[in-house]
Amino acid sequence: DSEKERIVFAITKHSGLVPSLVFFKKRIYSENLGKYKIIKRNQFAYSPIHLNEGAIGLLDSANEGLLSPLHIVFELLPIADPCFFRYLFKSHRLMTTYRALPRGSVNRRGAISFSSFSKINVQLPCIAEQQRIASILSSIDDAVQKTDEIIAKTQQLRKGLMQQLVTKGIGHTKFKHTE
Repeated sequence: DSEKERIVFAITKHSGLVPSLVFFKKRIYSENLGKYKIIKRNQFAYSPIHLNEGAIGLLDSANEGLLSPLHIVFELLPIADPCFFRYLFKSHRLMTTYRALPRGSVNRRGAISFSSFSKINVQLPCIAEQQRIASILSSIDDAVQKTDEIIAKTQQLRKGLMQQLVTKGIGHTKFKHTE
């Protein structure tokens, strides 16, 4: 059954599409995936009730996956680079625009419809320029991620070293007793 092989994704505010089991650390989605939406590589999806908080993402980590039927799935025209739009959709300008979009009724908790979303106008550089911009931003993201990993490893090393120094000292054999 191909449904069982597909990954169910969650749409997060900061990381976009993340496998649901990774994000929530447990299964929160339905056993019956029959009504779940299929998302394919280079398609986007957003949460209509959390778009104004950044809950939009690009599927680029798998060929396809599944999403809650509450999410909106769409793809771009060929004149648009998905990697460029991954950054554009989370830009300050568009985040501000989402907050001003017409909202749904109370029972949809202020959902932003695709018809409202698709009317957003953006100035679009040529595809080559979009790709250059996306490449630069991606390089910066990679550098930030590597820096974060180095900081985490350094903090772990510091913690271990502190533990060793506090409990064993720096090579002397006698500790002085104090009140």
